[in-house]
Amino acid sequence: MRKTFAASLTAWILLLALVGRSSAHFLVLLPHDDVITADGNRTVNLRILFTHPMEQGPVMEMGKPQRFGALVAGKPLDLLATLSEKKLDGKTAYAAEVRLARPGDYVFYCEPAPYWEPAERKWIVHYTKVVVDFLGAETGWD
Repeated sequence: MRKTFAASLTAWILLLALVGRSSAHFLVLLPHDDVITADGNRTVNLRILFTHPMEQGPVMEMGKPQRFGALVAGKPLDLLATLSEKKLDGKTAYAAEVRLARPGDYVFYCEPAPYWEPAERKWIVHYTKVVVDFLGAETGWD
């Protein structure tokens, strides 16, 4: 009986620890749409912000990304120069407007500047990606 209670208690503690992690902060790379069709224009607008995505905020301060680009048909496309700084709730975030040139899946990625996490006493980098399909090719995303 004691072993069953101890196992149940351990399971509850692990579950509560995982639930607590859901309120963590992450880098968000958000396109205005993840499927761009022939009917729309050939531009995708992306927002890059550091936030608690499960709670939809608050926005947190972030440094300029060190790398921002896309993989298209397996080839890297450097898009760092397309970034523009934006203020959201008084905090620094970024945006990009990217013109899509050829049909295919665009795997947009971002490597932000590292940030210091005092609770863990270490520098952290959140690598983030999102796939945007252009003209229904649906290949190359994996």
